Amino acid sequence: MMGRATTELAIHLLGGQHRLNPSNMHQVPTAVFLCGTSTVSAFGIAAARHLASHGVKTQVFLPDAAKYPAPVEAELKLYRLTGGKVVTRATQLPSSTVDLIVMALE
Repeated sequence: MMGRATTELAIHLLGGQHRLNPSNMHQVPTAVFLCGTSTVSAFGIAAARHLASHGVKTQVFLPDAAKYPAPVEAELKLYRLTGGKVVTRATQLPSSTVDLIVMALE
């Protein structure tokens, strides 16, 4: 539920459904999610998944870990099905302008 609520707020901040309409000729918005390894991070990854399903280009940053907690692993598995990008180093984050940054850290 928290991931979905975050998505609704993000859609509003990105310009609403009109900007996300496939027939709209504007640039597709980009959102970066800075996540850790807690339940809060699972909410962030869920929000990234929901936004990706709305056509937003999303990227999730996670610290490199041998194993993530079960809620984070479950959300990562679903997020990867959207084709969204997961990075583990700050140098892999976009160097160009992004429309939204969501911090889902402890």
